[in-house]
Amino acid sequence: MEINGTNQIAFGDTGTYIHQSADGVLDLVSDNEIEINATTIDMNGAVDLSSTITVAGNADLNGDLDVDGTTNLDAVDIDGAVDMASTLQVDGAITSSAGATITVA
Repeated sequence: MEINGTNQIAFGDTGTYIHQSADGVLDLVSDNEIEINATTIDMNGAVDLSSTITVAGNADLNGDLDVDGTTNLDAVDIDGAVDMASTLQVDGAITSSAGATITVA
């Protein structure tokens, strides 16, 4: 570990370092992957992701899913079977493509 001439704490090579990129902004930079291992990771603040989210286990949102600025999931594209253990409430029409069937038990 070293502090180099650009005020970075570098690890191993020039592609992995910590530095302050702007006032109040701390950057953790890696040329491959940043791995965080802990029983609990507590983040206080908004999370801004600019790529894909991949979840290997369950995603517990513990509240409403905000998809389009509301607390409603307005459009869902499901390609496959849906198994529900509770009630599905539809406030509007149910439509199907030509040849598709809707079965209600």
